[in-house]
Amino acid sequence: MNRSFAVPATILVLALAGCSPAAATPSAAPSVATAAAPTPASTSTPTPTTAASPSSVATATASTSDSATASANPALAPGDPWLAFQADDQAGYGVHLIRPDGTGEFSITAAVPGREQLHPDWSPDGTKMVFSVGGDASRDLWVTDANGGNADRIVTCDECDQVDEPAWSPDGRSIAFHREGLVGRVYQSTLEIYDVATRTSRVVLTAASDRVVFAPRWSPDGTRLVMEYVHRKGTTAEADFDGDEIGIVDLTAAKPTFHALTKVAAFGNNPDWSPAGDLIVFSQPAIPPKLDAEADLWTMRPDGTHLARITRLADQGSSAVMPTFTPDGRRIVFDLAKVAGGDSVMATVAIDGSDLQPAVTSGFLGGLHARFRPTP
Repeated sequence: MNRSFAVPATILVLALAGCSPAAATPSAAPSVATAAAPTPASTSTPTPTTAASPSSVATATASTSDSATASANPALAPGDPWLAFQADDQAGYGVHLIRPDGTGEFSITAAVPGREQLHPDWSPDGTKMVFSVGGDASRDLWVTDANGGNADRIVTCDECDQVDEPAWSPDGRSIAFHREGLVGRVYQSTLEIYDVATRTSRVVLTAASDRVVFAPRWSPDGTRLVMEYVHRKGTTAEADFDGDEIGIVDLTAAKPTFHALTKVAAFGNNPDWSPAGDLIVFSQPAIPPKLDAEADLWTMRPDGTHLARITRLADQGSSAVMPTFTPDGRRIVFDLAKVAGGDSVMATVAIDGSDLQPAVTSGFLGGLHARFRPTP
């Protein structure tokens, strides 16, 4: 994910939880019989967005809405499978859709104003998409129909640096996200939830002064969020991010707090909850705290037990980042990159880490932050 203020080097280099541009053209699939990593070309990172105004994020306020006309893109029939991802093309860096067989690719965000449209997430019924949009001074949240029509800005960041990494709740009523910005002279990060019906946001958790919230994802029953809790030594400079742990926030608690599942020095990142609720998948560098090191996918139970490394791509000089479960829970979609240089390509593995395959059957395709459409 594109984190628009300074973040750990592994996120900048490999776009952990986010997004460096990658060519959106299919490539010939490498041999996957032995789960060998593909050999992509070079990876680059979009220019970070800089803040222009101070932020006051301690209180929840109603958001302002902007809207756009309906899209000329093809309609998505109910139940049709599609893959959403981030890619760079002539229209700019944005959200694309493609069928699982590699056909029909189009951009759903070309008409949305802003330089970067990142971190797409489907509504649970597969009819809408939420994503973040970088403007001249900040990053906001937008919702569109699944084909890009009826674009609507739902959360603005006029007085903060960014709101980002939206995650739609399983019941479709809420969207979790994080917000960062200055409150007076203090940099503050919050975990927030947007109510779709009332169009208002509320603060669930205010991070400690030396912490930043990233990448919230819902439990299947909607009662908890798994997220990253990044440790910083004093500023938002890249060099001052010196740890990252994964943990749970119980939304049913009178005062939700963060309960760590991994060690901060391990730099676990980009967690996602399995549809059955029995597993959490995440990425972790092979040589913490070497943040630009190769990374693999790991799983654990929601209580932090049964920790297991499920891929061995780091042994081949590659990195597996930004994992998410397929809607049926049988496979994990992730971004595969060569640390020494190479575009990220979208891949899938079985939940035990075996059977590495391209995310689309036509071959390995450049892209990031892949999400298969729910087809209830």
